[in-house]
Amino acid sequence: MSLLSLQNVHFTYRRATEPSLRGLDLEVSAGEWVGILGSAGAGKSTLAGLACGLLPRFASGALEGRLLLDGRPLGDWDRAARAARIGLVMEDFEAQIFLGRVDLEVAFGPENLGVSRPEIQRRIRETLAVVGLEGLEARPPNTLSGGQRQRLVLAAVMALRPALLFLDEPWSDLDPGGWLQLWPALRQHVPSGILTASDPSHLEGVDRLVLLREGRVLAQGDPASILANDELLDRAGVPLLPLAGLFRNMGRDERPASVEEAVHLLSAGPFDQTALADPPSSGPPVLEAQGLSYVYPEGTAALTGVDLTVRSGEMVAILGRNGSGKTTLARHFAGLLRPTAGTVRVHGRELGARVAPRLGTEIGYIFQNPDHQIFAETVLDEVSFGPRNLGCTPGQVAERATEALATVGLDGLEQEDPFALSRGDRQRLAVASALAARPGILLFDEPTTGLDSSSIAAMMDLLHGRVASGHTILFITHSMELAARHAGRIVLLGGGRVLSDGPARQVMHDPQALGQAGLRAPQLVELAARLGLKACHIEELSACLA
Repeated sequence: MSLLSLQNVHFTYRRATEPSLRGLDLEVSAGEWVGILGSAGAGKSTLAGLACGLLPRFASGALEGRLLLDGRPLGDWDRAARAARIGLVMEDFEAQIFLGRVDLEVAFGPENLGVSRPEIQRRIRETLAVVGLEGLEARPPNTLSGGQRQRLVLAAVMALRPALLFLDEPWSDLDPGGWLQLWPALRQHVPSGILTASDPSHLEGVDRLVLLREGRVLAQGDPASILANDELLDRAGVPLLPLAGLFRNMGRDERPASVEEAVHLLSAGPFDQTALADPPSSGPPVLEAQGLSYVYPEGTAALTGVDLTVRSGEMVAILGRNGSGKTTLARHFAGLLRPTAGTVRVHGRELGARVAPRLGTEIGYIFQNPDHQIFAETVLDEVSFGPRNLGCTPGQVAERATEALATVGLDGLEQEDPFALSRGDRQRLAVASALAARPGILLFDEPTTGLDSSSIAAMMDLLHGRVASGHTILFITHSMELAARHAGRIVLLGGGRVLSDGPARQVMHDPQALGQAGLRAPQLVELAARLGLKACHIEELSACLA
């Protein structure tokens, strides 16, 4: 008997013109970990919501078909019994946090199931150790990094001891090393699970892969077989694995599964390095931190003696493990935090001398979670807020809002409720709101969170367009591939300090510096290094090997 069974399931959200799921069939057996792969709009989050009983309870819609848990209709389970059997970490995981201490958050679920106090304490200790949050029991969740909050939600769900764990994009805020450590621990402590992703590289190690397209199962089976099928992945709108993509770019039929195999296939040489261009020269300093230190009110030292200068026209990536100080640094540059020690300057003037409206014309800050900055009732009102607050005339407000929405591809949605948009569209809306103030500096905290491969490409094209028009871009990311492909310069943070700072090519090809930061170069960079090349991404490496 299947642990979870969905049989000919259709679901259409209220007011939607098209169904999100169209006759979906899925079986998950005990002891199995299944990967669900699909682009944005494929139905992954809808599947998660239905399987865990959130839909149609919390977002109304028309449901058809059968959903069975342990062979019983899902609707026949009471909430407590269902929560003890199947757990969910949502893509918008921060919506699951609501208590003021880490240990209380983890204890909440077991307490509601009537678990004894000694057993609750044991579960708190065990689950926090599994997710790497031991020692942080008394911390308020809002003082944790985004990745640490994601770990907290995972711990809180694991404390219920579910037989099946449904994880919707569970690595969105985790550094790469963090997920590699968590994945085997999850398999050890949770019998069965489902992972969703829009990038196949995040599903390494699952037992079975299910490929979704427009609410239907396009294919399912052995992960290696599916991921080697270019036509299937193209139809699903998901990217090839990096090594496979490189070989397809080169017009070759092989699909190597490892760097070792790729080296063997490519070792003949010779290779052309003339395609490796240096980043363009930059202008005068626009952001400066000198001796910057910051201690949060509860005593956590987030930054210690940071010296950093960002120049006009640069595109700089900030990399580091969860809790390394990346977001804290960006918030200082945006004027949202005041240093415990040291100074922050914008265009040579100390930040404390800036008034808020004036700073908004110089710096645009896009939060890691767009919901932290969206508040208006319509998309148009949201984008219009900044220009209106800066004293623009109604005509100027309308012009700026129209231009910003067109830039991010949200024109035509002016009267929509922002919170009815997808996570990716809310991210674009946050970007549009920043652009409408026309700042010269843009700070992005994880600009591609919630986006699939085509949307990521569009977002990064947008950022490059800003740089080409004279803007300065500083972005935080956990995606090593994104930094290698798009940054001209990389800053590595660790323990609140700058560990390395230099051209992207130099930092990406410095395994010692990356290791000190708890990071590892992407596969294509590793391959390039093995071949004696300084390439950083697929276009460069393809050109060198042509």
